[in-house]
Amino acid sequence: MPRFPVLTYQQVAKKIKKAGFCFYRQCKGSHEMWARDSDGKVAVIPKHLGKTIKRKGRYP
Repeated sequence: MPRFPVLTYQQVAKKIKKAGFCFYRQCKGSHEMWARDSDGKVAVIPKHLGKTIKRKGRYP
């Protein structure tokens, strides 16, 4: 099983924007909801500045 890189919020936000997602709304706490209009997919990203994000679930 391949290893996935550990990314920061800024790196994830940059990649998800490239994938066609745009900021939708602020969720509970320090999480953000990003949506893609073309297919209706939604991604929730934790916004913990200075901390890394580990892969969990499907990668958009």
